[in-house]
Amino acid sequence: MNNCIFCAEGKSFLKAKEFLGDRWPYPNRVVFFDSNVYAVVGYSPQVVPYILIIPYRHINSMLEMNKNEKDSFIKCLDFLSGQGGYSQQISIFEHGGKAENSSSSIDHCHIHVIDEQWKIFEKINWNNFEYIDNFEKKECNYLDSYLDSYLLIGKYTSRKLCIKITHDNINEHQYFRKKLAEIIGDKKWDWRIDMNYEKMIETMRLFKV
Repeated sequence: MNNCIFCAEGKSFLKAKEFLGDRWPYPNRVVFFDSNVYAVVGYSPQVVPYILIIPYRHINSMLEMNKNEKDSFIKCLDFLSGQGGYSQQISIFEHGGKAENSSSSIDHCHIHVIDEQWKIFEKINWNNFEYIDNFEKKECNYLDSYLDSYLLIGKYTSRKLCIKITHDNINEHQYFRKKLAEIIGDKKWDWRIDMNYEKMIETMRLFKV
């Protein structure tokens, strides 16, 4: 897709240097990849570690993942679990759907991954949500009503992914980054304002890249 930063980076991991600049001491920001997804240190991370999992295919949401992409996504979570500063419990979240309809900023699926020590899965309380405990085995049509816009938060532990998903609050920009900022007591949540090289580099070092 033209002008998509994640499509460009998926085609050449070296593309990251173009937006990370000369201060970035690595040739790229990748910590995991296979034939379906790749994982990178998140831009302007709020905590360490902070990883994004991205499918190469240009889709708007993780609900559009095919079986191979879902398998690779779980494989990536397995890799991250207990590595690079992550404990055995991991939290994920996604501002799903197209940017103009949701709280997402980029029209290419990207799943945020942080450690569960922040308890964001438990601290996000929605009145209206659906609970999914076997996402990787669900067919896409089961979740069709969510494809245009949604908020999704999950917890991965012991090779099991549990998800909460809702249509509420979808127009609140960078919803989960705001909530995480509240939890950690940090006023900075907008990734456009501060790249936060220090936290990015710290995460790369933890993965011994």
